[in-house]
Amino acid sequence: FRGYTGHEHLDEVGIINIVMKKNQNKGVNGSFSLNAGHPAEYGGAYSINIRRKNVNLFSSYGVEYDKRPGYGNSYQYYSSADTSFAYTQRNDRSRQELSHNFTVGMDYFFNDNTTLTGSVLYNTGEGSNKATTVYDDFDETGAIARTVNRAELEKEDEENIEGTLSFKKNFEKKGQSLNADFKYIKSVDDESTDYTESVNEGTDSLQRSINFADEVNWLFQLDYIHPFGKEGKVETGFKTATRIIKNEYGLQSFDPDADWIQIPEYTNYLTYTERIHAAYLMA
Repeated sequence: FRGYTGHEHLDEVGIINIVMKKNQNKGVNGSFSLNAGHPAEYGGAYSINIRRKNVNLFSSYGVEYDKRPGYGNSYQYYSSADTSFAYTQRNDRSRQELSHNFTVGMDYFFNDNTTLTGSVLYNTGEGSNKATTVYDDFDETGAIARTVNRAELEKEDEENIEGTLSFKKNFEKKGQSLNADFKYIKSVDDESTDYTESVNEGTDSLQRSINFADEVNWLFQLDYIHPFGKEGKVETGFKTATRIIKNEYGLQSFDPDADWIQIPEYTNYLTYTERIHAAYLMA
């Protein structure tokens, strides 16, 4: 396939991390928004906060759809004493995506100095990329020697789940505090692409590829500060974190006599595990 470059495995998967700002005002507070743009961009969102005595509830949701067209063309000419060639390339493409973001959480105030906060974030999106590219190769006389038509259709599904739990306590003694945080994140980014190519309006040749990327993270961290004397203090804590990445890439070519055939040199499986454990003590 002319012009094809295989995907490399992903080194990192993007993580969406939204930090909600707590509203201390009692009652119900919220905001709503809508947006629209050209050529095609539409969205809406809300954010709401409900405070009652020792409980604060918060939630937000946003949805967005956009579609972006594009095009391009190029001309290349090369000449030397031995040979010369020229070709043109024309490209039309479009990308569309629909995404949703939802967050819900709660603060519980045991008292003015002790708070427990929990929240869950869910993000999902699906998109498609379409591209059609035409190559014209010219011979030495300037006539078209070969025309290659290549079409690509890529579909992408994304999902992200994040859960957090946080405990914060400020003691009566000024500067003394205890913080504990737990976080769990799971991300999925799956892509599949179909390729169709023909030369001089001949029989189409077909290929398809997959690129599945999954990542799981979890973290627990505990920090404690104990002051002593006029300006002294002791800080201690520990942290443990685990990160697991799985990635699968594959490319297949269609054979009318044997159905889909895997291409070994474009097949890759990756599993990466990272574990970090740390502790500290400072005075």
